[in-house]
Amino acid sequence: MRRLLLMLMLLAVPAMATDFNWQAPTEYEDSTPLTTMDLASYSLICQGVTFTYPGDVTMSMEDFAPGDYSCTLTVTATNGLTSAPSNVVSFTVAPPPSPPNAPVLFVTS
Repeated sequence: MRRLLLMLMLLAVPAMATDFNWQAPTEYEDSTPLTTMDLASYSLICQGVTFTYPGDVTMSMEDFAPGDYSCTLTVTATNGLTSAPSNVVSFTVAPPPSPPNAPVLFVTS
């Protein structure tokens, strides 16, 4: 049985946007060659939410609410085969900083 091999990388975690980057697989698990023309789509799965991208895309930027996340990636070939999930990337999105308190004016008479 042929399987696709895939690795997911987390590039940066600015504020609430998270950049993901991955390398397109070049072969099946049995070393049979695989071209980008053979790739139908990628699915980025984070906490049960799936983001789907065309097979020619190898990066995305998604916005996440503050919290802890773990994500994996799968790829589906045009022949219908889907890879096992990639390595897990975990990250935390910190809440935005609180705005400064408004100045208080003290009036003395």
